[in-house]
Amino acid sequence: MGWIIFGIWLVLAIFANLFTNLEKNAETPKEKKNAELGLKIVMWIGVILLAIVLLFVLGWIWYYICGGYLIQCEDSFFWKAVWGLATLIPLGFIIGLIAICCGWNPRDMWW
Repeated sequence: MGWIIFGIWLVLAIFANLFTNLEKNAETPKEKKNAELGLKIVMWIGVILLAIVLLFVLGWIWYYICGGYLIQCEDSFFWKAVWGLATLIPLGFIIGLIAICCGWNPRDMWW
């Protein structure tokens, strides 16, 4: 899977470079607009792929740190569900820490 993602990133980088050069060398406004649109599409595909990879990593972090022990415990289904939901709290802290590191300020909320 890593090689597939690496290949996709290489193709996206080639297309981003191509659209950037097309935008710089555009002779008409329509060509420039089309190059900008192509670059935006390539960038959004890259952002979506990055989000998929980050969610995949967060899922494995949650499984190994928070929820992996639930498979081997001998509790009833009710208690497995309770403890499974309780493990979402540390996952929320991890996601919150990532959000704060990326520039989110909790004091700037709408309320």
